[in-house]
Amino acid sequence: MVSLCQELELDMKETKEQVVIGSHSKDVSNFLMSEEHADHDELYQDIMTYERISATRRGKMTDRTEGLKEVRPTCRTSQMRQTARTSTKHQKG
Repeated sequence: MVSLCQELELDMKETKEQVVIGSHSKDVSNFLMSEEHADHDELYQDIMTYERISATRRGKMTDRTEGLKEVRPTCRTSQMRQTARTSTKHQKG
């Protein structure tokens, strides 16, 4: 998007506005609006940095979620076994 704006010879203010309008992420838009950018390269670098950090964070969240998915069935299975044992004892007694 930044390179397209450069080709159209938009100034920095117009470029930033178009990038923010075209962004699918409210977080990216808010981040870009809160930063000062001297030129198109700074704007582009901030976008790339934000995307890299977001991707890394998403990866960490996915790893945590996957870890939880692996643990939960084991816990439930243990609880079910314990409940079954308790029920069996009460029926026999």
